[in-house]
Amino acid sequence: MTGLEQWCLERGLTAPWVVTIVAALPVLELRGAIPLGIFGFRLQPWFVFGLSLLGNLAVIPVLVWLVEPVYRWLRRFRWLHRTLDRCEQHARKRAGLVERFELLGLMLFVSVPLPGTGAWTGAFVASLFRFKRLHACLAIGAGVMIAGVAILIGAVGLDQLLHGQTP
Repeated sequence: MTGLEQWCLERGLTAPWVVTIVAALPVLELRGAIPLGIFGFRLQPWFVFGLSLLGNLAVIPVLVWLVEPVYRWLRRFRWLHRTLDRCEQHARKRAGLVERFELLGLMLFVSVPLPGTGAWTGAFVASLFRFKRLHACLAIGAGVMIAGVAILIGAVGLDQLLHGQTP
């Protein structure tokens, strides 16, 4: 048992739950959950991949259906306008692929395994471009799966380099 796993268990959290929850969080998503599960908890890579997908895919419908009404509601507060404008500019600047290729671009945007291009940002971008919600969910989900495979391959490769075997 790793020190991280012991710390989590003392707080009533098992490693699989932590990996799943981290995958559902903004910024980290499965980009953080897969390395956490493999390196932090020493769980089997395919198990970590499944948990990460579960956590990241589970939030997509909620995000896609709620981001627009929440954004409109937040726009009612003048003191948030500058922050919301910056968020929108940031999303539009990063979403060149989406402007050009629409849903395929959204999938490609989300599939880039870098912070700021995951399901949370993808849902916001889909809202900005007014995509149909079901289509946006499918494109974001496909992008999450592609990013997950890329992160998994990278994490397993790094683990083999460092330890000579998979966990």
